[in-house]
Amino acid sequence: MKKCFFYLVSALLLSIGATGCGNGDEVNKVIVPPKTPDHPQGTGISEGPSEEPEVTNGGEETDEGSYMLSADYFLTNEKGENTTAFGYGEDIIFNLIVNNDGDGAYSICDENELIKSAYIVYTSDSQYVNCAYTYMEEILRSLSIAPGEQHVWQQKWERDPLPVGDYYTTFVLDVEGQETKEYTIYFKVE
Repeated sequence: MKKCFFYLVSALLLSIGATGCGNGDEVNKVIVPPKTPDHPQGTGISEGPSEEPEVTNGGEETDEGSYMLSADYFLTNEKGENTTAFGYGEDIIFNLIVNNDGDGAYSICDENELIKSAYIVYTSDSQYVNCAYTYMEEILRSLSIAPGEQHVWQQKWERDPLPVGDYYTTFVLDVEGQETKEYTIYFKVE
């Protein structure tokens, strides 16, 4: 009996180590919804392109084309509704969608470099509050976004509830070969 229990606990610990210790929420899961003409933001969830796209460098024009990234950065509540007004203690979910509007693939060795400015909250008078996550994996994950595709990140506010007040968060899209773009969301907690 002790031996069986030992194997059960060992298997459990191995599975936790392999999948990470989380609270069970799938909010941090990376998904790639396909774009459709009727829904430019994408609908459904897919595993991404079925074939490996050719990679171009730095947005420069090549035989394979060039990438042109744009982004959508917005907040939703736990019901998935876009909003900029939250009740005290209500879940705040940060949504970041990076679109490749070019005709060449975009590729980066570490996706954290692309999204590092997202999820940071400041008061309306520009005082740093905190970042939404309590832990970001230090694992290098390469990212490739094929032409016409998008990549979606969602991050739930994992900290103590924000006090009542006015806030903002900014995502800076800063990629080689493109003009830097800022996406700012002003929101409030009531």
